[in-house]
Amino acid sequence: MNQLVILLFFFSHINSFTASPDCEMLCEGRYKVTHTFNSTEPDSELQIDQGNFRQRWTNGDSVAGRLIWTFKCQLFQLENTNPIRKDTGKLDNWLARSFGEPIYEIQSVAGDTIFFRRTYAENLHITTGKGMIVKTR
Repeated sequence: MNQLVILLFFFSHINSFTASPDCEMLCEGRYKVTHTFNSTEPDSELQIDQGNFRQRWTNGDSVAGRLIWTFKCQLFQLENTNPIRKDTGKLDNWLARSFGEPIYEIQSVAGDTIFFRRTYAENLHITTGKGMIVKTR
């Protein structure tokens, strides 16, 4: 009986495992990004339009780029089109690359609020921060 319940659950939720890479969770619009754990990053506004994003912080800084879904509406990356180049030594570069790109993992959704965990693509066991993304328009 337990196996039947598990199979019914799996087949009834199959769409959540095979979702389109263009996830509807962060559809076009404006969002407020607030960090709630392990981050000194100030709040920001995130605007998404046709898979592109622009993020503006309260201090006036901004970045732009592409929103990339890494894993079926659960992991996404904000890839900057003009990343800041740091002048670091070979060891520092190697260490930074070994962690992978910074990505966001969606932990839960409640109405217009998405709760996330920030981590690295190659080291998902490391949490660099948590927060929420709230749709404003």
